[in-house]
Parts: sequence; C-alpha cells; structure tokens
Amino acid sequence: DVDVNTEDKKEEKKQQGELYMWDTIDQKWTRHYCAVANGKLSFSDDIEQNAEEEPSREVKSTELHYSEKWFHGKMAEGRTTAEKLLQEYCAEMGGKDGTFLVRESEAYPNDYTLSFW
Repeated sequence: DVDVNTEDKKEEKKQQGELYMWDTIDQKWTRHYCAVANGKLSFSDDIEQNAEEEPSREVKSTELHYSEKWFHGKMAEGRTTAEKLLQEYCAEMGGKDGTFLVRESEAYPNDYTLSFW
C-alpha cells in the first residue's frame, strides 16, 4: 500500500506518479499509482477506470517507458552491467539513494527488472 498522507512529512522528498504495468494474464496494460519514498518503491493495485474517464485505448510502446532515460531494454550481462552503470552515473552526477534503471529481465521473458542505488 502507498502512504499518501504527506501532511506530517513535508520535508521528505517523494517521487510519485502513474506506472503502467503489463498484465500477462489479461494481456493488457494496467495503470497503478506509484511512489518512491524512504528508499522504497511502492505501488497500488491497478487503478480502476472511472465512468467519467475516457474509454480505455491501446497504449503504444512509444507512450510508455521505452523512451524514458531510465529504461535500458536488453542489457548484455544484465545485472552486472546495470550495477556498473548505476555506480558510474552516481559517481559522476552525484546520484542519491533512489537512482534507478529498468531493464528487460533475462530470467523471465516479457518481464522487467528494477535496479536501484
């Protein structure tokens, strides 16, 4: 569950937004609320579409994570390369806890792996 009460945590840095995840059973993208706070990634169950919202539409891959700078697709030597990239980026750019990248999973086809600092 995501803690959305921020009244007593005004000084805390929090990143939040929507995250689309591929549902391998229903074969569709589902929308989730997600937040990164205190070094932890949390996300909700899929957000049901309200009747007032636009009817669902196909989500093109170009509208999702494929064009994001944190998405790296398939990586040779997956985990080792991801850890090296994060270490180099954080050393050069002064990256802080919570710096992350997403790559395609080597072990689980059509899944993704999150690596973070």
